[in-house]
Amino acid sequence: MDAVFDRVLMVHGLEECDAVPAMLREIWRVLAPEGRLVVIASNRWSLWAQSDISPFGHGRPYSRTQLASLLGDSMFEPVVSARALYVPPWRWAAGAADAFERVGELVWPAQGGLVLMEAVKRLYATTARSQGRVLLAKAPARTRPGPNGALPDNKRDT
Repeated sequence: MDAVFDRVLMVHGLEECDAVPAMLREIWRVLAPEGRLVVIASNRWSLWAQSDISPFGHGRPYSRTQLASLLGDSMFEPVVSARALYVPPWRWAAGAADAFERVGELVWPAQGGLVLMEAVKRLYATTARSQGRVLLAKAPARTRPGPNGALPDNKRDT
């Protein structure tokens, strides 16, 4: 069924997916108009993504710009983003997680282990060429004569 969900939460779904555009297109299909997609993915710039002992050290991490571009290309409009998980992936640091989160947000804002982004399904998309809105719905069949004066095959009188 199409357009049945108001919200979709995707947690670490992008990092290991082999067909990201197809997955995002399917999410777009099942979201209601103006539905919201919340994506949580590993942050490319974090210590977590650089560590082989971390679960975020595998798959494809994303920067905030890469994630916004990917969502924009998939007919979603990113509306808000944030980062989280500033505690480093070391066992001894877990006891000071609250302090790391407070300090990390102020001192190392790009180093959060996760990128969180909310995007809205749009029926209209902005194109790079026109910077205007383009309707994504199927256009009706042409009813006026073409450049050579002929009508489309399905509109000719017989």
